[in-house]
Amino acid sequence: LTLSLAALAISTWSLTSASAHGVGFQKGKTYAGPTSGFGIGGGLGFGAAVEHGITDNIGLGLDLGYTSFSEDFFGTASFDYSLFAALVAGSYHFSPNEKFDPFLKLGVGYFNWDATYTVNGKEMETPFGTAAAYASGVGFTGQIGARYELSPLLNGRLTVGYPFYLAAGIDFTFGGEGKRSGSSTSDHSNAGEVAPGSTNAYTL
Repeated sequence: LTLSLAALAISTWSLTSASAHGVGFQKGKTYAGPTSGFGIGGGLGFGAAVEHGITDNIGLGLDLGYTSFSEDFFGTASFDYSLFAALVAGSYHFSPNEKFDPFLKLGVGYFNWDATYTVNGKEMETPFGTAAAYASGVGFTGQIGARYELSPLLNGRLTVGYPFYLAAGIDFTFGGEGKRSGSSTSDHSNAGEVAPGSTNAYTL
């Protein structure tokens, strides 16, 4: 999955970066893309995230994630856990309209745990104490992270927090105001004027 994401990022960046400049996080932009990383218990996880800019600093989004891990005891018994999480989160972006976009994310959601207890290859009833430690229900999430704009259409994302302790993702970008780095209001100030020194009149 990581290699596929990297190949997709490189190919998309090659197609778009030559014709436009980065614009960073801004009001009206939507980010959406896959996530992979290490979840609770150290297991591999994957998911997806979407976020919409409601102001130039604040975004609101939805995260989906799945992870699983196992605990072995003396080679004869094991606990196998899996977690599916659906979270609604708000983010504060510290450097809007910049390619490097650090942010803080806080949210709430539903955590659905599944636990299987196996002894000598045979599934048994899960002991109450262990199951209770990973009970399903409503919970909170917190993450710190950053995006880096590879092109106007593609961003790399890295976060640490919960339920993924360390995660990386690729975000595709939609919408936004279309501002470009280094643009100036003077680009439009001469609209309709005749270019000085020109033999034939034309408008800029």
